[in-house]
Amino acid sequence: MSQRIGSLLVALLFSAAAGVLPAAAANAAGKAPPKAGDAFRDCPDCPEVVVIPPGSFLMGSTAEERTREGVPEIFGNREMPQHKVTIARSFALSRDEITLAEYATFSDDTHRPVEPNCAVFDREKDNWALQTGSWRDPGFKQAANEPVTCMSYNDAKAYAAWLSKKTGKHYRLASEAEWEYAARGGTATARYWGDSARTVCENANVMNSATLTDIGWPESWQDKLICAGRHAWTMPVGSFEANPFGLHDMMGGVWEWVADCMHPTYVGAPTDGSAWTEPGCDKFLVRGGAFHSEFWLVRSATRGAGLSPNAHPVASGIRVARDLD
Repeated sequence: MSQRIGSLLVALLFSAAAGVLPAAAANAAGKAPPKAGDAFRDCPDCPEVVVIPPGSFLMGSTAEERTREGVPEIFGNREMPQHKVTIARSFALSRDEITLAEYATFSDDTHRPVEPNCAVFDREKDNWALQTGSWRDPGFKQAANEPVTCMSYNDAKAYAAWLSKKTGKHYRLASEAEWEYAARGGTATARYWGDSARTVCENANVMNSATLTDIGWPESWQDKLICAGRHAWTMPVGSFEANPFGLHDMMGGVWEWVADCMHPTYVGAPTDGSAWTEPGCDKFLVRGGAFHSEFWLVRSATRGAGLSPNAHPVASGIRVARDLD
């Protein structure tokens, strides 16, 4: 036996005893590290994740985009200044938004209390102020393969921590920069399928006539772009074409929590893709728009409002990131 082969066998035996294989040993064992575009699961109950390659992009929006889309100033200011961000290392992101079934598995396994404080639509009072809903009862019926709703930042973090404990891998929420980089999928247009707002209905689950009819508000949206009625609320994940990185529903569906604290602009933001946080942060961000969003909200650059970590908006959900090393 050559010295090289003997050394490799020792490395393999040591790694097996430790429960981990170094890259060279993993390659020798026929398990090459995942590459960009690869999709995999770490366990039967885990979400499928897709490997996102490293790269650079311009984060935020241009004045031309904001003007064309009619973005209100309070939202537009959050998207400035546009700045270059470099993601130096690959990471993985769940291919779809976390489904009702996936979250239920976590909830059942951990006995996590169901908090009845989701702001679902109150048809009697004609507003979204009723705080008695929950992810199990968001005010509308859902199938098991539709995105879980009524999620708080704390719920999303707890779900990621459960996946980490279950698999021995590091799951987490994506940083805001990672999220936008992944959502763009290498594009620089307002949406990963192009600039035109009139193509939104073909590519995302956003505000449509069925929702407005259900809540009794059709007359208030007659001057706005809306989609023809399909599902009034959520739809099965993967109902639309994936973006160039192989991710579904990065626009519309449900808002997705990210790891960053809320900041009113990008002045002072990190440029390395890391999450922008600080001690004492009491508001966190959601990205991507939702099933009841107007078209201008459904853009790669849109930053949702800063929310309390225990807020449970009816259209908030989860997408998780996973480190690869």
